[in-house]
Amino acid sequence: MNFEDEFDLVFMCHVAEHFQNPMLAWTKIYEALEEDGKAISITPNMCEHQILNGDPDHFFVLNELQWIKLLRSVGFKKVKSYKQMTYQGSQIPKVQDYNIITVATK
Repeated sequence: MNFEDEFDLVFMCHVAEHFQNPMLAWTKIYEALEEDGKAISITPNMCEHQILNGDPDHFFVLNELQWIKLLRSVGFKKVKSYKQMTYQGSQIPKVQDYNIITVATK
């Protein structure tokens, strides 16, 4: 992944869990961002359903603390990760239906 310009924002929705080598992928994303650029990633929640019964190409289904650790390890200086707690104004009925929303700043 080589770009002539740097980006101020990278947004991914249900993509990062499909990375076969997340350290390499996130390092390349980090390198493509300008200083103070942001990466926003939405992924499925780590739960028994996703690990045992999720799509076979969901290689890395992590919880919010694991996403923070991973992104800090590739150089992001500020990382916040949240578990989505509501859907259309009500509680989500099953833990398998939650998303993890992560925002990282270079």
